[in-house]
Amino acid sequence: MLGIANWRSQVITPEMQFFTFSGKARVWFSTAIVLNIFQINSIFLLPEQQKFLQCMLAALLAWGLGGLIKQVVRRPRPVEVISNYPVLTKQSGTSFPSSHTASAFAFGIALWKMGHPWALGATIWAALVSFSRFYLGVHFVSDIVGGVILGALCAEVIF
Repeated sequence: MLGIANWRSQVITPEMQFFTFSGKARVWFSTAIVLNIFQINSIFLLPEQQKFLQCMLAALLAWGLGGLIKQVVRRPRPVEVISNYPVLTKQSGTSFPSSHTASAFAFGIALWKMGHPWALGATIWAALVSFSRFYLGVHFVSDIVGGVILGALCAEVIF
């Protein structure tokens, strides 16, 4: 973790902050609401928009379950455990599992299962969201791995 912290650069950090932001719950919820409104009004912005929306259910399930698991596990964040650990974004709450990772991978895997044309892009995006959480210093590697597993399970349950 300290090796990644020493590797950080001002060139990459804004992109990592963008990927972290793109995986937030409020982004999931607002995207789902807007797409549902469009869907109801027969406005199609995305290829296979209905499948896309269905796959968002897996992501929302993963986010919710991740929050519940965090309440049970209560693992502290790296900055609370490692002395002088440099964190690049303020984060509250507990660490395990990474809800960003869980929801992003649930979405990507669900898109694969549904045969959506954006599955590959979404999975690459999920990997970048996950790495950004580690890069910014708010999660341990095991939090990310736990998030990937939770996301895969949620995609499996939904589809």
